[in-house]
Amino acid sequence: IFESCFITFPEIDHLANVMKQDSNMVIRLEGHTDIDGPKRMNKTLSKKRVRQVKLYLMNRGIAKNRIKLKWYGEKKPLIKKGTIEQRRINRRVEVRILKT
Repeated sequence: IFESCFITFPEIDHLANVMKQDSNMVIRLEGHTDIDGPKRMNKTLSKKRVRQVKLYLMNRGIAKNRIKLKWYGEKKPLIKKGTIEQRRINRRVEVRILKT
């Protein structure tokens, strides 16, 4: 269901419900940023993104040990060229299912 996706609040709510139904599910949240800006700042921003999603899930009853985190900064952009608006797609949190 969520092997890799761009995550929005309705999707996080759905993910929380799926995780409640499958108590064995463990996920990894992967944070990404655009290619602009200093690398250190991008790494910090991607770290903050995944931490916020983790807190959101925990506030919906998901145990913190079921949520792993990884942050990449600008290292894995989906697109490298284009307008600022087009490169917005690089600013994301992806979800990987590690265990069900």
